[in-house]
Amino acid sequence: RQAFIRDLKQQVITAQQTGDDIIIAGDFNETMTESNSGMADLAVTCGLVDLFSLRLGDDQTPATYQRGRKRLDYV
Repeated sequence: RQAFIRDLKQQVITAQQTGDDIIIAGDFNETMTESNSGMADLAVTCGLVDLFSLRLGDDQTPATYQRGRKRLDYV
C-alpha cells in the first residue's frame, strides 16, 4: 500500500507539472480522515480535495462500506 501511494503521488505530481487536471476515483480501503492515511497524505501533498465532502460536507458523506459506517471510496 505504501508503494502504491508513493508511486501514485509521483505520477500525480508529474502530471500536474505538465498542466494536467487530476481526478482520482477508487475503492482505497482506508479513510482520508485518519492521520496515518496514505490517501490523506496524497491529497494534501498534491492539493487534491474529496468531491463528496466538498459538495455534501463532511458530516453528510455516505458510508461506502457495507458492514459499517466508514467511507472508503473517494473521488
